[in-house]
Amino acid sequence: MKHEVIVYRSDSCSYCRKLKDWLEQNKILFTDKDIENQEIYSEFEKFNAQGIPFIRIIDKEDGKEERIVGFHPEVIKRILK
Repeated sequence: MKHEVIVYRSDSCSYCRKLKDWLEQNKILFTDKDIENQEIYSEFEKFNAQGIPFIRIIDKEDGKEERIVGFHPEVIKRILK
């Protein structure tokens, strides 16, 4: 896979659940990071994200990184194509 997808989320977030379901339905592999874990939350804070779900999509070839806040499947599809 050309991209690494990392999702910061919480079980109490409905859009996080929608994103996780959408990624699984579309067979998009991703690293699932639950910010309710204090270590993960500390990592998440370093990005100064304005909310969750927070998605990092990293191009493994050139290292370019896209960041998305919220559930925006059309943006994810565009980046991953």
